[in-house]
Amino acid sequence: LNLLPERATISATHFTDTAQPTPFALSIKTTDGIAPESTKWKLCFDDRRSQMAWLVALTDAVVDGSVREYNRLTLAAEADKWEPGGFHRLYEEGEGSMFDL
Repeated sequence: LNLLPERATISATHFTDTAQPTPFALSIKTTDGIAPESTKWKLCFDDRRSQMAWLVALTDAVVDGSVREYNRLTLAAEADKWEPGGFHRLYEEGEGSMFDL
């Protein structure tokens, strides 16, 4: 899975969805920024606990990557100016995950 370059979003599917072999699945959708999102992968699990653990882990990876990219672009834009253009908020980057699972 290459979540960041493909601008992926992850969501838990509804247990009544008949397009999956188990009631517990994650839908990973990607977009190119122009076309609507489309499901690229479905990960299926035997129980809700596993489904939610994977949802949190994948969400952590996407959020961490997004924060790092935002900070990188903000600092790069500021570095290209002769004088600082004002305060830009940078978000904390850390080794911890969102829910520390």
